[in-house]
Amino acid sequence: MTTPQSPKTGLSPDDQVATAADRDHKNGTMVEVFGTYVLAESKDQGTLTGHAAVQLADGTLIHLAPPWHQEAIRPEEERKFVGKPVVAKGLLFAECPPPPDGRAYPRVACLHVGLKVLERSMYDFLHGADPE
Repeated sequence: MTTPQSPKTGLSPDDQVATAADRDHKNGTMVEVFGTYVLAESKDQGTLTGHAAVQLADGTLIHLAPPWHQEAIRPEEERKFVGKPVVAKGLLFAECPPPPDGRAYPRVACLHVGLKVLERSMYDFLHGADPE
């Protein structure tokens, strides 16, 4: 009799995004993005908009939701991650999909659909990584 295997709960290491090359290669797939949580600024007004992104080690930004989507304004409780290492999971777009109403939008990389953000230390704990 065989012992049942526990179901896979996370994405494979092949689904991890840490560089711009990863972003381009994994466009259109569910991924885990590793970087630092940053607030995104409005280029037009120079003010914070409530939007956030994950900044990869090479400086690349992956926005958390398309800028035109209501989920782009991140929840207040998530802003405690500003400046901290995080892992964000979601469907990756090297260029966000356009809004359904056809209006202009910033053409940036983003995560969309099933978006979750975890502090990196929590992610490591949940995935059984040894504490440093």
